[in-house]
Amino acid sequence: MKIKKLFVLILILFCTIFTGCANIEFVRFVDGNHAIQDKFVVELDKDKLNEKGYSMFEVLKDIESDFVNIKNSIEDWKKQFQVNPDLLYVYDMVKDGIIVDVKPARNDSNSIYLSITFSNLSMFGLFYGYSTIENQEYTKAMEDVGPFISKMIEEEYSTEELGLMLYKYSLLKDDGILASLKDFEYDGENYYVNYSEYFEGDFEFSDVEVSEIFVYPDDRIYGNADDGEVISGVSTFKWVLSDKDENFQMEIYKMAPNAVNWYVLAIIISCMVVVVLFIIMFLKSKQNVKGKSENE
Repeated sequence: MKIKKLFVLILILFCTIFTGCANIEFVRFVDGNHAIQDKFVVELDKDKLNEKGYSMFEVLKDIESDFVNIKNSIEDWKKQFQVNPDLLYVYDMVKDGIIVDVKPARNDSNSIYLSITFSNLSMFGLFYGYSTIENQEYTKAMEDVGPFISKMIEEEYSTEELGLMLYKYSLLKDDGILASLKDFEYDGENYYVNYSEYFEGDFEFSDVEVSEIFVYPDDRIYGNADDGEVISGVSTFKWVLSDKDENFQMEIYKMAPNAVNWYVLAIIISCMVVVVLFIIMFLKSKQNVKGKSENE
């Protein structure tokens, strides 16, 4: 089974079976050395699961099993470079440059995660298919459902006015993980539709909170996130996607003054100052003339 299929089906499964019982979070963390970690976190509500007759530990064990399957699939993906003599040097990089970790299920915890850590942008690019290998073909591991990095790699920046005096630059927009979920098809089947029909509509997608978090080592970034903070030069943004409409896009950007408008404003202010000074000088001149007339 392809990694992408496993990843998306797990997300769909939680959003349908565990209605109101789960928070699902996708985190993309970039450090100052451009190492990247993608982390998929599921947090369960024990009380609500018990009400539905589920054991939280058993549910966590099932999730762990699926996450381990993904981990094994990624290790198998690495081997395509090992079996090709011309790509052994790539295997030497990816075997330690792409690390998968699964948090084991525990009785004293209500959460579990799968993380994929990339030592640098090259490893990230190989994994998600943004990089090429000269004179060689390879199969990427999965589709990239995380925000912004692919746009940065492909330099898809744009500029947009932000009122009259400011503009956004280095602007990046992304649909987020929910867009990938609802549009996902495999072998001609839409699994979001399939699971919805299978459970006879016995859920509201908005009952599950799906969030996406982006952490980047730059304190000059702004965004349209629901929550955000800057600590020691690192910006963190969190979007709650499950309460947004289908046209919503996550945004990050930098801001700069609109030089033309500020220049025009400066000219207007300068002209006003000149006019005011002229009026003051005119009034003073008139007073002086009046004073002389009275003295005579």
